[in-house]
Amino acid sequence: MKRRAPLEALKVSVSRLESGLTLFAAQLPWLERGVISASLRAGPHYEQRRDHGLSHFLEHMLYRGTASHPSAHQLVSVIERQGGYLDAMTYCDHGVMSLTAPSENLLGLIPVFAEVYQRPLLGADDPASIEVERGIVRQEMHEDLDEAGRQVEPENLVRRLAFGDTPLGRSITGHLGNLERFDAARLAAHHARHYTAKNSVIGVVSALSPRAALAELTAHFDELPTGELLQAPQAPPAAARRRHVSHAGSQTSVRLTFRAPSQRSRLEPATQLLLRCLDDGMSTRLYARLSDALGLCYSVSAEYEAYADGGLFELAADTQHHQLGQVVEELLSVVSELRAPGASREELSLAQQRHRWHLADLLLDPSGLAELVGLELLIAGEIAPQPLAARAAELDRVTLRQLREAARSTFQAQGMGLFTLGRMSAPNRARLEAAFQGF
Repeated sequence: MKRRAPLEALKVSVSRLESGLTLFAAQLPWLERGVISASLRAGPHYEQRRDHGLSHFLEHMLYRGTASHPSAHQLVSVIERQGGYLDAMTYCDHGVMSLTAPSENLLGLIPVFAEVYQRPLLGADDPASIEVERGIVRQEMHEDLDEAGRQVEPENLVRRLAFGDTPLGRSITGHLGNLERFDAARLAAHHARHYTAKNSVIGVVSALSPRAALAELTAHFDELPTGELLQAPQAPPAAARRRHVSHAGSQTSVRLTFRAPSQRSRLEPATQLLLRCLDDGMSTRLYARLSDALGLCYSVSAEYEAYADGGLFELAADTQHHQLGQVVEELLSVVSELRAPGASREELSLAQQRHRWHLADLLLDPSGLAELVGLELLIAGEIAPQPLAARAAELDRVTLRQLREAARSTFQAQGMGLFTLGRMSAPNRARLEAAFQGF
């Protein structure tokens, strides 16, 4: 059986251009496909209210053509003929754009990727393309609305509950009123502000030589405008909040949230392991308690998102309406037990080992690896030469005391939010009130 490559196999070479652009390259010789990836400061965290949703709409418009390939079909055709495909994603506090292709064709596609990133048409000479993409995004936004036009997507509602009417509390897609006002001029201005050297990190993860990859990136991105380094606003103060949205359905969705450490916090590694103690397979605390032992949920999960200046820890479950109160009580009981007496040494060891396996899996996932490296460079401005090995060592240094400290720091009543979507009976309402006040 072929042995896994060690985490030390990943070595990242970093280059910085005079413009302020950060480039990186990593060589993994066993990869048959590689990726060109760009991470940038974009998303609702960097938007004004009048531009809410513009980062997401611009992400869609990037692929509608360039001067060399002046339509969406022509652009994707030239890439797909080389075995590649384009992808993009807007998150609340950053964006990612990538092109994946067979390693032997990757260098030849860097000029195409560079043109898309730097010089997209954005509908300037073809207003019809804006209307087509507006229709597509409109359909995407309607997926989050009910028949009355109300927002019912839990992710959007939970973020609003946790962060209020602030950039971090806004949805990624924006709202329909703004979407209808976006035009070529607004798209061009947003592109000029965000797609700049100081706000971008661009790299290649592939079987190719880092020297060759960096040389090609430099040749095609050396004229990216420097731009102004964008600063995101601070996350708002934590506050306990609750919200219920009535919604016809067979189950009620529950989201229990807590404000959590930021990307740069000393407690971030311990909080990542705390997440794995809760939700990393069917033997960990959430599934073992709520599903396996009590049969309250088909699935139950947890998620931790760390941003530059804050974070959000979320527990999620869907259950039958009459079990809502019991589910919330059990969720609160599970996190309370992690505060005191806390996780066991065995749980910590297992979480560390499973995270190490996760890091090893990235050695076969060029897109995931490029996104990890790009975001680290975007937020921190630097990265360890062997980042996976360094991350594993950082997690291995987490002590049981630090894990318990992370639980006490995160699972506080002051920053707790409870969101429910479904039906709320009077007995359940009283039960939730008691559970929330008693935490």
